[in-house]
Amino acid sequence: MANANQVKLLMGSVQQWNQWRRDQEPMRSGDPEDDLSDDEKAAILDRGIVEGFQAVQEYRGVRVDLADAELAGAKLIGANLEGADLRNADLSGADLSGTNLSGANLENAELGGADLSGAWLGRARLTNASLCGADLERAIPTHADLDGADLRGAILINVDLDFSTLRYARLTGATLDGADLTRADLTGADLRRANMVGANLTRARLSGAVLDGADLTKADLSGADLTDATLSGSKLSGANLAGTMLGQAGRVFQFDETDYSPPNSMNSSEANSA
Repeated sequence: MANANQVKLLMGSVQQWNQWRRDQEPMRSGDPEDDLSDDEKAAILDRGIVEGFQAVQEYRGVRVDLADAELAGAKLIGANLEGADLRNADLSGADLSGTNLSGANLENAELGGADLSGAWLGRARLTNASLCGADLERAIPTHADLDGADLRGAILINVDLDFSTLRYARLTGATLDGADLTRADLTGADLRRANMVGANLTRARLSGAVLDGADLTKADLSGADLTDATLSGSKLSGANLAGTMLGQAGRVFQFDETDYSPPNSMNSSEANSA
């Protein structure tokens, strides 16, 4: 069982990491660690942080405070950060694959280019977080809050986002092939040129969303709300549109058929004339 002293050691490791990242000065000749490369020193600190996280996992009642931490490029593979405070933390380029971040607060965190593949993000708060180019393949951010998050170019293949909120999130050019967005709230989201082949958007809220140029081939949009959404140049071949609501507020069209295969694209005005 971890104790308070081990938790203090964890926080000390984080402070060491931050100090080393700030200093980045050549060591004086004759120093005992003079033969270590920067990468080797970084690996030592990374290992200390990960070991500390495992200790905290056992130490109930302690909330890991990493707000404003400078952890860019850190290797935190499989670490337990459940419920951690990571507001404004810099985790750009960090390896967080398989990490448990369920319930963590990552508001305004920098995660650009980070590896979050297979990470647990259930009920995590990622409001206004930057995840440009991040890899979230097979991640599980179910019920997560991603309102206003920047996910441009992010990889979200087979990600589990059911019941999550992504209101006004930026997903331009993101890859969401096979993603589960059941009942997700994507109100006002920017999904221009997003790849969503085979994605599950059953009963998702997409009112006011921008889906121009998006690839929704074979996507399941049954019962989804696309009121006031734009779909110029989008691909909907083989998509399931049963019960999907399209059009402008006050003039909504609802599909009855289960499969719609337009030749190229469809927008709300075309739907109303279908």
